[in-house]
Amino acid sequence: MKKIILTSAFIFGLAFTAQAQTKAGIHFGYGSEIEKAAIGANAEFGITDKISIAPDFTYYFTESTEYVKTSFWELNANGHYYFLDQNK
Repeated sequence: MKKIILTSAFIFGLAFTAQAQTKAGIHFGYGSEIEKAAIGANAEFGITDKISIAPDFTYYFTESTEYVKTSFWELNANGHYYFLDQNK
């Protein structure tokens, strides 16, 4: 199920990249509530010159015990509107 959602989000994001620039990156973090390190990927897809969407995925490194296996991850999406002209 996770693969289907991520693949769909990626394909959906590629559909909007024809008009503007695409950016991608990785990030590292720390979950203070669960006290675990994290790694993630983010991208920004331009829809128009002033509007873009930015999906973000973060995976937290958890530990497995003999009886319990846990996993934590986040999937976020942001919308950006640029007030300044980026092309100048």
